[in-house]
Parts: sequence; structure tokens; C-alpha cells
Amino acid sequence: MALSAVVGFLFYATGCLLLKILTLGRYEMALKDFASFKSGKSIQVMSIIAIGASVYIAIIAFIVYVTS
Repeated sequence: MALSAVVGFLFYATGCLLLKILTLGRYEMALKDFASFKSGKSIQVMSIIAIGASVYIAIIAFIVYVTS
């Protein structure tokens, strides 16, 4: 199991959670488990991964801002 796939799935799950919150529960996850995530990645999945990664980047930036 590659570390990049695990991190990608973590970012995907975070992005899906954020979209579910922002759309008030209307967004449905296309890939519900790790096996289906590893099998194929589309453009839509990659954009959700980017949303999830940006959440973690924003959290890190906020922590740096607060501590400095």
C-alpha cells in the first residue's frame, strides 16, 4: 500500500466532508472506500483531493500565523 494513495484518500475524504458541509448534506461521495479510490481517479476526484489538501494547508498556515 503506497503512502501517496493513503494520503490521497485522506485528502479526498476531507474534501468530500467539506463539500458535504458546504452543500448542507446534498453532496454524495462517489468513492466510498479505499479500494474503489485506488482503482481509478478522474478529474472530479483530483479536484476534490485539491480541496482536501487546501484545508490542511490552511490549517498549517493558520497555526504558523497564530504562533508567530
